[in-house]
Amino acid sequence: MATPKRLVTLRGFGHLLFSDICEIAPGKGGLLALADQVHLPVSGKLRTLATDGCFHPDQPVTKGWPAVRQTVTAQLRHVFGFDASSAGLTGLTTAFPGVVATNVAVGTSR
Repeated sequence: MATPKRLVTLRGFGHLLFSDICEIAPGKGGLLALADQVHLPVSGKLRTLATDGCFHPDQPVTKGWPAVRQTVTAQLRHVFGFDASSAGLTGLTTAFPGVVATNVAVGTSR
C-alpha cells in the first residue's frame, strides 16, 4: 500500500464491530434468534461468524463505532487531501480510552 498509511487497533471487539449486525434485535436474542424464529437454518460455522463480537466478553459494538468513524473519516480526509495535516488522527488513544489500543502512522504524510 502506498503511504500515508496507519494501523489503529481496537481493544476487546470482534470482527462485527465494523457492521451493524450485532444491533439487529439485540433485546430479542439478536440476528440468530430471528433466524431461528422463522426456521431459517444457519450452519455451525456461520452461527459463530454471525455473532463474532456481539456478546460478552467482547465490548459492545456501539462503544467502538465513534472511534471507527473518527479514524476512517480522518484518514480518508488526509489521504485524499481535504485535510493537509493528520491532526484528526492524533490523540485517538486518549480520545477513546479503553477502545483504541494502538495508533501508528507508517511512512510519510503530507
